Amino acid sequence: MNRVRNASIIVTTPEKWDSITRKWADHHKLVQMVKLFLIDEVHILKEVRGATLEVVVSRMKSRGADVRFVALSATIPNSEDVAVWLGRDHCTQQLPASRETFDETFRPVKLQKHVYGYDGKMNDFAFEKLLDGKLPGLIRKHTRKKPIMIFCFTRKSCESTALKLAEWWTGQVAAERAWPSPSQRVVVGSKELQDIVTCGVAFHHAGLDAQDRQVIETSFLKGNISVICCTSTLAVGVNLPCHLVILKGTVTFGNNLLTEYSDLEVMQMLGRAGRPQFEDTAVAIIMTKNEKKDHYDKMISGTDILESSLHLNLIEHLNSEIGLQTVNSLDSARSWLEGTFLSVRMRLNPGYYRIDNIVQGGDTDHRLKLVCERDIKLLQEHDLVTRGDTIKCTEYGQAMSRYMVNFETMKALLSIPEHSKTEDILNIICQASEFKDLRMKPNQRPCLREINKSPFMKYPVKETISTTTHKIYLKSCHIRAHLTLA
Repeated sequence: MNRVRNASIIVTTPEKWDSITRKWADHHKLVQMVKLFLIDEVHILKEVRGATLEVVVSRMKSRGADVRFVALSATIPNSEDVAVWLGRDHCTQQLPASRETFDETFRPVKLQKHVYGYDGKMNDFAFEKLLDGKLPGLIRKHTRKKPIMIFCFTRKSCESTALKLAEWWTGQVAAERAWPSPSQRVVVGSKELQDIVTCGVAFHHAGLDAQDRQVIETSFLKGNISVICCTSTLAVGVNLPCHLVILKGTVTFGNNLLTEYSDLEVMQMLGRAGRPQFEDTAVAIIMTKNEKKDHYDKMISGTDILESSLHLNLIEHLNSEIGLQTVNSLDSARSWLEGTFLSVRMRLNPGYYRIDNIVQGGDTDHRLKLVCERDIKLLQEHDLVTRGDTIKCTEYGQAMSRYMVNFETMKALLSIPEHSKTEDILNIICQASEFKDLRMKPNQRPCLREINKSPFMKYPVKETISTTTHKIYLKSCHIRAHLTLA
């Protein structure tokens, strides 16, 4: 934190700044030093983590009288709603912030964007195979024999796609090939790579040797490799611009789970298209299922309306504001909520916001009041917030805020009876929703079974080890055993 305090520019995530500003008593001098708050990619407001960004900005608005806010986005059509939320300045919050809109004419490289939808009545792996057959046709249609980057959803997909393209290129008459032959030999350590780089094709992912990755990147920049098949990680941190970008599918594989790319990830990948130093046009292509085509059409055309996601986990953020005493009553809770992007959008699109136990439609101010009443009552029922006209966090509520614990997890922890066995407490903790993104991978089971058999395992699992809860439980017990021995 000393380095942060001495810095002129702090680059951070919404989650980290949320953590810092929740500990207001510890870091209030640092927060008060901030005079410019720049929000890059403000369109993440509609994603799951967008609620954190929304609360952080609203918190900075209420805490920093001299803070200027600048929000940037390349994809939202309703920037006027963001301007209304941010406000002109601390003294004239009722007026919208100044707003500038830049259309495609400002791009140094004009980007043609296309979305191709295909019948997706199959699982994602089978759909990916279908796209393999469509890829050569799209490349032939849009290439100008210039560099191509193809984003694939797994490492294995990168390798198999690169191999198929190399075979396709080899089978073409030289004059009809979609990209030129390498002018110089590319030397790599991987045998699989060496077999295809002679065709001007390579794959690139985190599992590749670092030296091979460097060779591929350098060769791509020099023109000795024309096609890179890669995972989405190449869109961040490595400057490899190209003429044609293709997203071969819109799902990604992580933590043993397939999920749709976030809008931010999609825009970062498409942003690789365009080489200002070489040309004035570029092409970006999204290949997806028919049912997703409309979504991506709206995204790339900038017509996908930005909505709030704060209503999805409002109670945790409300508890934090009570802990900071930004909120200390029902009226102040309502005032705080009225200063959020959720309030702005709920007034304009009330039907979008379906909130548990709150009647649809009707007056927005009344709905916001009902939401505040509901969540404060829930916090009080579970001894997280005090009762009465003036409210504040209990010791439990402060812990929930400080350590960023979900409401459902706090309910589970507070339901543990006194004098419970350590084994029972661990079982409850390991079922917390905070662990939902951790997955049990098949290759981890043998190791965890061995850990479970260890004589130092005081509380072994008595059933077949197969779930994420088992994984968390065994790792917790393993750490506890090591600490005990130490």
